[in-house]
Amino acid sequence: MQLMKVETLICCVLGEVEYILASLKNSCLRTTSFLAQNFREANPTDRAVQSLTKLQKRLHTCISACDAGEHGTLDRVEIIIPFLDIFRGTEACGEVTIAAFQSLMTLMECGLFQLCRGEAQSRALLPQSLTMLVESVCMCRFNMTDRSFDERVLYSIVQCLRIALTSPCGRYLDDESIWASVEVVFRMSQESRRSDLLQTTAIHALDSIVRVIFHRLNNVVKGREFVENANEEDGVTNLQVRNFSNAETSTSEMPKGVSYRPYGLAVVLKLFRFLVNMIDLNCKSKSIQNFFSWKLKPMKVRKLGLRLVDTALRISGDSIANYAPIMVVIQDDLCKYLIQTMLNEPKLLSNALQVFKLLITYHRAELKMPIEVVFNAVY
Repeated sequence: MQLMKVETLICCVLGEVEYILASLKNSCLRTTSFLAQNFREANPTDRAVQSLTKLQKRLHTCISACDAGEHGTLDRVEIIIPFLDIFRGTEACGEVTIAAFQSLMTLMECGLFQLCRGEAQSRALLPQSLTMLVESVCMCRFNMTDRSFDERVLYSIVQCLRIALTSPCGRYLDDESIWASVEVVFRMSQESRRSDLLQTTAIHALDSIVRVIFHRLNNVVKGREFVENANEEDGVTNLQVRNFSNAETSTSEMPKGVSYRPYGLAVVLKLFRFLVNMIDLNCKSKSIQNFFSWKLKPMKVRKLGLRLVDTALRISGDSIANYAPIMVVIQDDLCKYLIQTMLNEPKLLSNALQVFKLLITYHRAELKMPIEVVFNAVY
């Protein structure tokens, strides 16, 4: 695949920065006349305007450097910090927060977290910046003033996490970031106070996330690394001031010299156990009980659990058999919960049978005894 030029990425980022600045200024004009007249002193979004303006100037400097024939690596942490500051604070209104989400999603789709031509991976800080993005989105805070805008912000959160986890750059995330994202999206899919559109979007996002994670399970079991070292060019000269390497402007708490391990078997096991526990009629799992404290609908949770377990088994195929801890969960819990569902939940019988069919298709040799128990109990 042909790599994008650094100049192209700079222009994309610059366009989104200018878009956010315009949104902030338009938001300011719609406030009270006092705030509009005393923007520099009274407006709580002034800090965001300053950081975005500083980034804008640096981007113009980078373009000038590229035009002069200089090349280097863009520090992604420096680029995303002004956007993340909007998520972390409570001052921004829903409209500005939505604009920031739209810009980041656009940049992710344009390749913000992919190496450009001639960039050094160790200097681009792709894992660190993407982890910062996901953590900030999961903890996003905004001023809830209009219900329609509030729903759109929540919708943007779901979509942003879906893109981050399912795009190629998702391989840079660690176990904690993956799990935090799953919890946020699951919560959106089940809260009854949310609109049907938001809940449906979150369910589809969960399904997409499960597909990607279990599609990669085979590579993890075989010991393959998610983060590829291709395109690593340590000999490339880094643009010190021109490419956001000025430590004075960095507000990141992440140490840039630390190597981060991409997510692996631990979070895959945790996610699969969570999906299986969703099917349990008795809801013994503490993680599920915590979610039920929000007055969720048990039948809806079990139906979603069966759907996602079906997706996980279908995508991973027989590779699960190579990972003993997941097979233990299938033998000890999944088969038991399938029997409970088949005997006590007629509305979910077809869903449970579909999951059972996949167990027979891919794991008949490993699950002879549990499969026989299911047949004897149900048939």
